[in-house]
Amino acid sequence: MLTRAPPSLSPQALLMVRASLEAQKAHAPGRRPWLISRSGMPGTQRYAQTWSGDNYTSWHTLRHNVAMGLGLSLSGFFNTGHDVGGFAGPKPEPELFVRWVQNGIFHPRFTIHSWNTDLDGTPDGTCNEPWMYEAELPVVRAAIKLRYALAPYLYYLLRRAVSEHEPLLRPLWLDHEHDARVGGSRGAAGRWELPARGSSSSGECRREGPAYAPRVLA
Repeated sequence: MLTRAPPSLSPQALLMVRASLEAQKAHAPGRRPWLISRSGMPGTQRYAQTWSGDNYTSWHTLRHNVAMGLGLSLSGFFNTGHDVGGFAGPKPEPELFVRWVQNGIFHPRFTIHSWNTDLDGTPDGTCNEPWMYEAELPVVRAAIKLRYALAPYLYYLLRRAVSEHEPLLRPLWLDHEHDARVGGSRGAAGRWELPARGSSSSGECRREGPAYAPRVLA
């Protein structure tokens, strides 16, 4: 007996992205295909990069995006990321934007992408850009330069993830299962620990005390 799949398990997006991959290969057999798809279901990771969708600008979102990225990576979605700075809502305050950039550079997909609005949903005429805060520009520039310096390493990690099924973004407990202090949503990109989860010096999600890191990231 045939039954209709629930919307969350519909194969339409999966078949669409697979067809797009096959079309790219047929059009340019000698070139590597590249696809990005927000829609998908289990299996989409075989064909395209994806991301977490229209996230909202807040410290809580930054914190939970870290956990989402680790969960996706553990589930086989290695080539992922988030809209840095938040896609929807008001433009991020300077510190939040900097912390988001510093975290985002370690993800396979690093994109500063937004549709900023007032609290009532009306577009406020701004968009998130690396130079949006002049005082923070040196820090943002340094983070992006680090991203480019790490590109060969991130490429290696992504290739290793595909060939050996080793998560690129890894919760620290995956490599330090006997260390009770690395539980929760703390993570690493390969052997580089991700910046501590979202914390504001004056507001939400404030970190209590110094961040703990294992002596050796294996």
